[in-house]
Amino acid sequence: MTLTLSEEESRTLRELLTDYLPELKREVARTDAKEFRHHLLKRQELCERLLGILEQPTAPVWCRIGPGGFEPPFADPKSAVLPLDEGPVA
Repeated sequence: MTLTLSEEESRTLRELLTDYLPELKREVARTDAKEFRHHLLKRQELCERLLGILEQPTAPVWCRIGPGGFEPPFADPKSAVLPLDEGPVA
């Protein structure tokens, strides 16, 4: 899965994860149910991994933020096709 975020979306996600993690850690520490604790630990690991990626100065290519936001703009179908009866314009 590829997720493309704008700069603002990336900043907001970092803030959400940073705010959520301390409470999640407290919940893990207070939970006695083994299966639920395991579920919470997996969630905590995911949040920490995502935060690590988002805090990198140069994020991996799949995580870089493009000017198009979540989805790149679609090309005009006619401009992307070279007509068969005309050569390239020089």
